[in-house]
Amino acid sequence: MAQQPVVRGVGDVAALVDTLGRLTGRSRFVWFLVFGGLFLDAYSNVFGCAVLTGAGAVVDTAAVRPGESVVVYGLGGVGLSAVLGGRGLADRRGGPGGGQAGVGAAARRPPRLPARRGGGGGAFADRRRGGVAVEAVGSAAVIGGCLSAVDCGGRVVPVGLPAPDRTLGAVPALAFAGEGKSLIGSYMGDSVPRRDIPRYLGLWRSGAMPVEWLHSGTVPLDGLDRALEDLAGGRAVRQLVHPAD
Repeated sequence: MAQQPVVRGVGDVAALVDTLGRLTGRSRFVWFLVFGGLFLDAYSNVFGCAVLTGAGAVVDTAAVRPGESVVVYGLGGVGLSAVLGGRGLADRRGGPGGGQAGVGAAARRPPRLPARRGGGGGAFADRRRGGVAVEAVGSAAVIGGCLSAVDCGGRVVPVGLPAPDRTLGAVPALAFAGEGKSLIGSYMGDSVPRRDIPRYLGLWRSGAMPVEWLHSGTVPLDGLDRALEDLAGGRAVRQLVHPAD
C-alpha cells in the first residue's frame, strides 16, 4: 500500500511531509486579511513569489554594487524577475552609467516575449560571465558551472530548486580560497514582503520593472491542463487562472 502524505502541526504552523519525496513545505494560517486600498490587476499575482525571489536574489542576497555585471541562468518566471530586478536597480541608480555594467542572461530556451512588452531578441544581452551569477534553473550542474563563470571575487546565488537527492559534486574546490568566490544561499530572495512588495510595485509603476513580461495570459479553470502544458513547453512564463473566466 502506497504511503500517504502526512500533515504535522505545532500551534499555528503546519508542515506537510510528503513521504513519497515529492513535496515538503510549511504554511501559516491567516485568520484576518486586510485590504489597504491597493488596486490589484492581472500582473499583481507575480509579486508574491517570482518577483520576490528573482529580484530579491539580485537586490538583497547578492546586494549588487554599482559597476557590477549580473548574469542570470534560466529565464523562467524567477529568472526573468532577476533580470528585471537588475534593470530596476540600474534605473534607480541612474542607468547603466550609475548602476551596474549590465544584466545578461543565458538560457537553453529563451522565453517567448511579445515585442509590444519590450521583449523579443533585444531584451537580453547573451552573456555567460559576470561578477554575480543567479542560478534559476534548479540544476546542481548549473550551480557548479556558475562558480566557474563568475569573475574572481564573484558571487553565485542559487534560487532554483534542484531535486532533493542532487549534490554539488561538480563545484570547483579552488573557487573559494583560491579565487575568492562565494556561493550564497537565498530563500525567497531574502525578501521581506512588507518592505519589498511596495518597493517593487513602485518600480513597476514607474516603468523601471516591467513585470508584464512575465504575464503570458489569463486562463479559465477548465483550461488548467492546457496552461500546464504551455508552461512545460516553454510557451508561457506565468499564467493567471481565473475561475470566473
